[in-house]
Amino acid sequence: MKTILLILLSIFLVTGSLAGCSKNKKSKGTLSEKEMYYKAKAKLDAGNYELSIEQFIELQATYPYGDYTTQSEIEICYAYYKTREAERAIPCVDRFLVFHPTHPHIDYAYYLQGLASLPVRTPKFGEKYFKSQEQFSDHDVESARDAYNAFTIVVEKFPLSDYAESARQILIDLINTFARHDLRIARFYLHRDAYVAAINRSKQVLEQYSNSPHTEEALAILMYSYGQLELEELARDSQRVLAHNFPDSKFLRSDTSVLDDELVKAKNRRVLLGLFQ
Repeated sequence: MKTILLILLSIFLVTGSLAGCSKNKKSKGTLSEKEMYYKAKAKLDAGNYELSIEQFIELQATYPYGDYTTQSEIEICYAYYKTREAERAIPCVDRFLVFHPTHPHIDYAYYLQGLASLPVRTPKFGEKYFKSQEQFSDHDVESARDAYNAFTIVVEKFPLSDYAESARQILIDLINTFARHDLRIARFYLHRDAYVAAINRSKQVLEQYSNSPHTEEALAILMYSYGQLELEELARDSQRVLAHNFPDSKFLRSDTSVLDDELVKAKNRRVLLGLFQ
């Protein structure tokens, strides 16, 4: 009996020792949730985005219900944005907004959604956000409208947010970009004598982007197109509005028509291009 007790005691001591070693080894090898978060955040701040994504994902797997897990989700979205992976950044932010609508930094999530939706992302210091107008496609316009909606939410719902002023400035740039895009289409129609289409697109500039710097030319296209369609009263109305708002406009010159000159040049270019096709 005494021998059996000694054997049981020995087994207990060995088992306890092994369990203690195992426990000590685990605690020594596994970082705490906070340590894992700041380790990944350091990689993110240093610009090592791919590695930071890996470490944030590891954090989520290790501590799925931790205090830092939710914050790591939006950090991953930012890392995707910085690596210009809009196809991953945008769904990432969308998920965050759905699952964490009351997060204390939800304003930042909308702001990031806007940044990720811009036609050109992560602009360098001193550069604008967008592509040149020649490179701006209809797909880019739709993406920019998504950005516009996100920045509008930041400005309207979170006016005291740290990101509100930046969002407001980007909205101004977006409005000017939309107006410039529509005006380019209006010119395209005008150069092809599609006056009704040119009128409709110019009206869109005036109605939706009245504060943009492109309203002057939109009014001029209206005036010219109505004239070409022999709608003299509408042409005069457009001229009066143009003269009232832009009394020194080059489009009001009486010696020659600026638009006529531009259209002749455009048509000559089209003829020349046709000779080589």
